[in-house]
Amino acid sequence: MAVISTAVPPGTVATVFGNEFKYQNLREGLAGLPKRIAILATYDPLKTGVVANKPVQVFTEVEAGEKFGFGFPAHLAARQVLRKSGIVPVFVFPIAEGTATQATGTLTVANTATSSGTISLYVGGQRVPVTVANGSTAAEIATAIVAAITAATTDLPITAAVNGGVPEQVDITAKYSGAISDDITIAVNLTEAEKDATPGASTYTIVALSGGSGVPAITDALDEFGQTWYTHVVNTFGSDSTTLDALSTKNEDDQWDALEQRFFVSFWGSVDDFSTVTGVTDGRKLDRTNSVIPSPGAYSLPLELAALATGVIAASAQDDPAKPYTGLLLDGLTPGTDAEQWNHTVADSAEKLGASWTVQRDGEITIKDILTHYHKTGEEPPAFRYVVDIAKLMEWAYNVKLVFQGSNWEGKILVDDDDLISNPNARKPRDAVAEIYKLADAASFAAILTRPEFTKDNTAASIDVSNPNRINIVTLVVLSGATRIVSLTTNFGFNFGSITA
Repeated sequence: MAVISTAVPPGTVATVFGNEFKYQNLREGLAGLPKRIAILATYDPLKTGVVANKPVQVFTEVEAGEKFGFGFPAHLAARQVLRKSGIVPVFVFPIAEGTATQATGTLTVANTATSSGTISLYVGGQRVPVTVANGSTAAEIATAIVAAITAATTDLPITAAVNGGVPEQVDITAKYSGAISDDITIAVNLTEAEKDATPGASTYTIVALSGGSGVPAITDALDEFGQTWYTHVVNTFGSDSTTLDALSTKNEDDQWDALEQRFFVSFWGSVDDFSTVTGVTDGRKLDRTNSVIPSPGAYSLPLELAALATGVIAASAQDDPAKPYTGLLLDGLTPGTDAEQWNHTVADSAEKLGASWTVQRDGEITIKDILTHYHKTGEEPPAFRYVVDIAKLMEWAYNVKLVFQGSNWEGKILVDDDDLISNPNARKPRDAVAEIYKLADAASFAAILTRPEFTKDNTAASIDVSNPNRINIVTLVVLSGATRIVSLTTNFGFNFGSITA
């Protein structure tokens, strides 16, 4: 085989010595799939410069707020994702609200304060302190609450005003429209310390936000994915069946297609109980696209729960795609009470019905298992149950595509294994098998696969019997597992004295 160097230009005849340096990647192993996060969320309709459905990369929460409106879903979701996403790029797909209505609610104050204190008001899980002086009337306290909400409105998903006819009543309106505006919780004094600090004698009656309606279509935004591989998607519209169906259809029909292989996992959040969550997931037995992030009774917005989890999971997958997500923190959100959390028995049932599981530890939400809704009847274990296993398949798909769509295979000559050749551009079926062998070893070193020799024993390639321009390759890989269940049996007994003669 001829050796070629380009240090000296071709055609040079005068005596000369040339030396050039060219980088050659000698790294053995898998190339890491660059993760990308897509946020599907509505924005402030007053932001006329926004082009609906067109992706915009965001780098800070302030940038997201300025572009899409502070306190709107696009900003709230981006804020949580960016807290944990690390080097993973984040793109917002702005969705127009369309014909939708905003949720409204009220907070009514009763009694004059008999002591000074601080009200801890929670809006969608965000604490808003309200300072109250001794002797403040109910109307004055209501005015102070409105002032505190207005001062904090940059991050809050609501606006507030004192009712024109009832000065003790605060009228609350969601900033954004849609059914998800009903998810905004209002609460007062969640901890015993906060209750102790509240102004004496004053009480608060809350009418939860309701009346929000409308769910915009996301299909146009999904079409904008194009040829870009978005690996993790934030679904801010929750369990809406039309939204889940659109995501599943896009992923199953297009992204999982053998000729595309750019599949993703999409996350939605829930603060509902077991029956409500599993009522959704159990009806989607073949859904390997959608994954719920539940935190029963949490005061934070479900869309923020989904967004923060997506940032945490994507960053973990970027760093080590084989590592399960158990133990990752969703810190900074406001969980529900201990009594509302699922115990292991309930969680085990939830997982069998296609739902993920989180726990509360020291006041923080912590991931246990992250699952898709996939739980095909009769398939044990379900092939696409765990999101981390899909992350492993992503790495494999990305790497085999790099190999066989790369310069080492594209535009090459295809010949039989028995052919005697000297042409460096010729490729044989056994060359393809060798490529799989190398990938299997690399994936094994990365703990993405196990038993690489098994993969090698089950890999074969040949030229197609009816198409001389086609090579067929089959292989069988064994994904690594995860330490989810540790079963220890401790036998014990007592020390009895021995019987002597």
